[in-house]
Amino acid sequence: MAGSAAVIAGFREDPGPLLARGAGACALAAGLLALGAVRTARRISRRGRYCHRIGVRARRSAREKHAVLAKTSLEIRAPLTAILGFSEALAASAAEDGPVRRHARAIHASAETLRQVIDGILDLSHTEAGLVQLHLEPTDLGQLGESVRASFARVAAEKGLELSFSLQPEAPPPLLLDARRMRQVLANLVSNAVKFTARGGVQVRTRWEPRAVHPSRGMLLFEIRDTGVGIARIRQERIFEPMDGSEPAAEAGCGLGLSLARRLAERMGGSIAVESEVGRGSVFRFVLPDVPVAIRAPFRLAPREITSPSAVLASSAAPLRWPAVVSALREAEAEMWPGVRASGAISEIRGFAGRLAAIARAGSCEPLACYADALQLDAEHYALGQIESRLAEFPDLVRSIVAARPALAIAAN
Repeated sequence: MAGSAAVIAGFREDPGPLLARGAGACALAAGLLALGAVRTARRISRRGRYCHRIGVRARRSAREKHAVLAKTSLEIRAPLTAILGFSEALAASAAEDGPVRRHARAIHASAETLRQVIDGILDLSHTEAGLVQLHLEPTDLGQLGESVRASFARVAAEKGLELSFSLQPEAPPPLLLDARRMRQVLANLVSNAVKFTARGGVQVRTRWEPRAVHPSRGMLLFEIRDTGVGIARIRQERIFEPMDGSEPAAEAGCGLGLSLARRLAERMGGSIAVESEVGRGSVFRFVLPDVPVAIRAPFRLAPREITSPSAVLASSAAPLRWPAVVSALREAEAEMWPGVRASGAISEIRGFAGRLAAIARAGSCEPLACYADALQLDAEHYALGQIESRLAEFPDLVRSIVAARPALAIAAN
């Protein structure tokens, strides 16, 4: 007590020394804190630079892996396309129900399975490398559903399954979507449902819900419901992992397509979830929460009508822009079409279809756009017979557009 009293008395007489010692202690503490903060900031900076380097290396490695896979897949696809084409031709020319036809169909089915595996691996690598780009265009949901249904109608019928598509409302507006990626996601989901359903059927329900405040945007929901084997709760997330090996042998092979579907859905700003019970089927929900309504309508002309001059005349919405289409079409016919038809390479056919689609968009030529879409769809499904006949129709389409141009100019005046 006496010591404390002496300190207080000394402070009252001359507070300077004590305040100086206190200020020195505070300065020392502040210096230590600043030193600690600097060291912490340096550690965080070093870790940040390290993480950045790791990220750059990972992205570079993913791109290099994708480049190797892309080159390898192209090398494999060339002979695979020949196997698909020749086996289809052999089956068509062989005797009905003979052993040659059965063997040719078995070869074709095996080659088609291999093609799907290669495409799945390449697409998954594409998404992992961050190289997926979306190409939004006005999309008719009815046409989108019909194209997916047509792709699996034969397989479902062979298994005795009922495959149905429904829209709610029945005539939703055209939406701005990447139709190719949407078709890819839905095809993977429907393929999975058909594959693991032995009896009953598969239902695909599409629902469009515009926003109350901003009806020009809304939510798009696809619900794929099947009566198949179902999925145990513990496995319902693992099925979305690529190359998951935890499933039984009878169910093996479903992981790659579902993984790709979920990644593409996330790239489009959506999600995929599953509800399932073993022995009672599954429900996959593909949701896009914010989809804009398209300003213009999508092309609706049937692909088989595009070579008719009357169809060309009737379907033109902007005839005065077609003169720009003619020169580009003639150039494509002279420079690209002969080589594409001679090689029959799927990659070249896709490039040719993309070139025609760009010409159609620039000139608002609906028949040409429909032709390009149909050719692209045939290439995606490796429908070699349809590709051959459609390529043979191209000169007729060019002549129809060239012949229609004077009449369109007169009608416009």
